[in-house]
Amino acid sequence: MAYFLQELREEFDKFGWLLTAPLGVMPGTIERSYNIPAVSKYLDYMFALCYAYHGHWDSQTGPNAPLYPRFADDVLNVEASINTLLFKGAAREKLVLGLPLYGRIFKLKDTGGIVGFQKPTQGPGKQGDYVQEPGFWGYNEICMVVNNPDCNWMRHWDNVTHTPYAFKDNQFISYDDERSLTEKVELAVHKKLAGVVVWSLDTDDFRGYCTFGKSGSTTYPLMRAINNALDNSVSWRKVPCNLSSSAKGPVN
Repeated sequence: MAYFLQELREEFDKFGWLLTAPLGVMPGTIERSYNIPAVSKYLDYMFALCYAYHGHWDSQTGPNAPLYPRFADDVLNVEASINTLLFKGAAREKLVLGLPLYGRIFKLKDTGGIVGFQKPTQGPGKQGDYVQEPGFWGYNEICMVVNNPDCNWMRHWDNVTHTPYAFKDNQFISYDDERSLTEKVELAVHKKLAGVVVWSLDTDDFRGYCTFGKSGSTTYPLMRAINNALDNSVSWRKVPCNLSSSAKGPVN
């Protein structure tokens, strides 16, 4: 892979093109698939796909994109993935944190007792109206039921993983909202990463259907939250136009 990237780098440089690539962040994937120092050397940006840690392929409910671990040796979380990539040699100024604008839906085996993470499941939940992919709901599908008080979904915030989830009857959704995405952006800023990228714009509430009586901006609530978190960060200021072109990266 390193030789291939080197050849691409040489060709792309002839045209002034950027060379980027998405990186899977599961521990086994990082160990077996990537020579991180070489990848970091030849790529302009590396997009860390920090989501799909858990889903209907598991036998229990789990957070799609937990910011922090659920227990001491849990490495399936955003913080651990970024730390691993940095430890392996990824350049901070090239590493981009991937953020999900979607969630994972599970079908619970039973609805008795406390509903939360690590609850037994039996495959994917109901398909959404738009994406229609088993176990996958865009935020624009999630917010239509979770944010609507008439739909009677129970919403919760998990203080351990810093992610929201919701459930109704035998349906359980793990997803990201404005609060969880803001915290993920703050982590990227704290670690002085190159930036953030989302999957994907078309699953945000781009028509503003999910306000349900709230005032203010109505479209793209997740993208607005991400942009606000970036704008509010002292460490991520835009470079003034009168500075030289050699000024790069976040201002400390």
